[in-house]
Amino acid sequence: MGRLKLVVINLVVLAGLLSLAEGAASFASFYRHYARGSDLAERRHTEYDPLLGYVNLPHANVPNMYGAGRSLTTNGQRFRNDHDFTPGVPAGRVRVICSGDSFTIGYGVGDADPWCRQLEALDPRLETVNMGQGGYGIDQAYLWYQRDAAALKHNAQLFAFITPDIQRAIEPGEGYKPFLTVENGAIVAKNVPVPVSRRLQRELPRLHTVGALHEIALRLGFAEPGAQLQPWLEGQDAARRLVTAILTDLKKINDERSSKLILVHLPIEGELRARQTDPWVEFIDGEARRLGVPMVTLIDAFDALPPRDAAAMFIKEGEIDYPGSAGHYTAAGNRFVAGLIYERIKALLPLNPS
Repeated sequence: MGRLKLVVINLVVLAGLLSLAEGAASFASFYRHYARGSDLAERRHTEYDPLLGYVNLPHANVPNMYGAGRSLTTNGQRFRNDHDFTPGVPAGRVRVICSGDSFTIGYGVGDADPWCRQLEALDPRLETVNMGQGGYGIDQAYLWYQRDAAALKHNAQLFAFITPDIQRAIEPGEGYKPFLTVENGAIVAKNVPVPVSRRLQRELPRLHTVGALHEIALRLGFAEPGAQLQPWLEGQDAARRLVTAILTDLKKINDERSSKLILVHLPIEGELRARQTDPWVEFIDGEARRLGVPMVTLIDAFDALPPRDAAAMFIKEGEIDYPGSAGHYTAAGNRFVAGLIYERIKALLPLNPS
């Protein structure tokens, strides 16, 4: 019995050492990319914007942005597209604007691969406008759509988000971005114009750190999967009011523009491991139902994949030499997401206009 107990103790110690080793490797990766201020991908194709903090350069062309053959191009309207869009919707087409963060712009993949662009490949009747931007919260995505999509007639807006986008919106941002609040029932933008200073460049590397320390804690076993946003939901009335106000105004704007608002929750790797619905997703789903706005969730489809196939949907650590690259969708992941979104929205779009 004593020998068995010794074996068990040794196994526990070994497991602990392996966990610490993995955690140390995670921390080393975090330090290498974040604490040392590694070059951020967005610095290569964005510039200062007084309302948003930063936005794509017009006519940017960065060959091999994310590796051989994976270039990044923007048009004259600052969208990740290879051509400008006419004010009106071309005859026989259905124009869809894709709003979101790095998962929407297609971080890590070439110009033809983002899920927004892949929607066109699935249905040539679609004309998609990619208004994704790395590091944006739902606040910046909302403000960019409100301002720069006004010049384009469109049939639908896919407002895509990952759960960290909500946390980005409800944090002040330490000066590099706008900060939205709700006052007397109206959305008010603070810290606008965003100050022009070295702080903007100094804070940019933080854009992809949301969840990074939590990821390390997960690997060390010090945190529960999917729990990092729970404190923000419980007792955060101001945060809930802001999310509700943004969704309500997006619905109003789309109605005024004769467009259909569709919310899209894009799953990240941590949510797949959590095996539980994030409380923010549940909250937004409830608000969407109240507003009569369709919401597309994809996590069940990801969960149904065999583990090896699911892993192939995400960029692995070290594959791309930018901080925060790991965990974004691969080209295969973007195609998978596009297929899921298309199947769930095609009945909502006027694809067969009379």
